[in-house]
Amino acid sequence: MAEPADPAGTKNKLLKGEPIGWIKEWHPGTAWTDIPGTKAFSAPNGVVVSLDGKYIFVNLSTGRQVARITRGQNPPKVDFAPTGILPDNVRWSASGKSLLVGGHDVSTEEFFARVGASYAKSNVGGNVNMPFKILRMDPETLEFTEVIGSGVYGVMGGGTGAIEVGNKLWVSSMKADRIAIFPLK
Repeated sequence: MAEPADPAGTKNKLLKGEPIGWIKEWHPGTAWTDIPGTKAFSAPNGVVVSLDGKYIFVNLSTGRQVARITRGQNPPKVDFAPTGILPDNVRWSASGKSLLVGGHDVSTEEFFARVGASYAKSNVGGNVNMPFKILRMDPETLEFTEVIGSGVYGVMGGGTGAIEVGNKLWVSSMKADRIAIFPLK
């Protein structure tokens, strides 16, 4: 997601949602190869594969969408689903029938400002004062439903990942020294 030789250029591309980063794959006995159709991705961050290997789902953070790459055709088909957030992590639900997508509910500019302020104070622990959302995505229709609404919940902000544990949703943060546990409805 970054061009080490050009950090200012990287930030400018991220702020504009321009392409930066792509997806590669590896198989035993072969070298890493680029997945066709992913060079236009804007900040790919968070990847899961369907159990049958037919789909790869990738969060495009500054693209504010999730990409679904359909395998088994050349080139692979890529569909996009707008999230309205800066999606960070993606994980299969406990049932394996939907995806949980977590991300920041701020503009890209505000994200960089808040992250910079957060890291200026400390590199570890504490609250990340950034609203987040957790969405559930249908992998076939690419439609979203909101699971956790936008907010900072007490001392829990910057939520990025979610996992279902029984009838609760555990949410991780990008920097905090805590997790949040929400009841599932």
